[in-house]
Amino acid sequence: MRGLFEILEYSIGSLFWGVLITILSYVLFVFLIRGWYRDAAFTMSSYLVGILLFFPICFQCTLTVGALRIIDTTDGFEQRVREITSQCFPSDEEVGIREANEILQVVIGEQPLLRHYIGGGEFSGYTAGQLPEVMADTLRTYMRWYIVRRLGWCLAFIVMGAVLAIKTLSKGNVRRRSGVPASRRDAGRVPVSRRKRIHVKH
Repeated sequence: MRGLFEILEYSIGSLFWGVLITILSYVLFVFLIRGWYRDAAFTMSSYLVGILLFFPICFQCTLTVGALRIIDTTDGFEQRVREITSQCFPSDEEVGIREANEILQVVIGEQPLLRHYIGGGEFSGYTAGQLPEVMADTLRTYMRWYIVRRLGWCLAFIVMGAVLAIKTLSKGNVRRRSGVPASRRDAGRVPVSRRKRIHVKH
């Protein structure tokens, strides 16, 4: 929970987008149900499913917002790595894996939001002049895939919630989906007692 609050603290400017994603997810959730049962009437169980669905979707959206915030700050991340490497190495000197990871840990320690997404990295074969750009590009790529995974989880929760909500619909609504309502099907039928008998003359 502490990590969640820190993400909110550092991503408050982008929180609007997280809320928007959640709203769009709920719209998709309702659309899936309405597409399956046009005359669907939600029951108390359906609303309960919707309430429970809010929490995992909101959590995934919050993580997505945090990832977006990190992508927005990668230029500053690159600049900070460049400052550290320029102080410790000549620009044409190759930086080892251990030294590169130590630099990364320093930057992570200065940006608390980062430590909830990455723990370290292995960078080898790069000079001090190349390392900042490589680290920044790697971070951007990782966070983009991270966002795709979070959105994938959101979609999975929406589909699962839609299936559960459909199962909570009343039986009357289920019958209405199968075809013409019973009242309309029976409208053209003539009761047996009112049918006229036709006698055939021999």
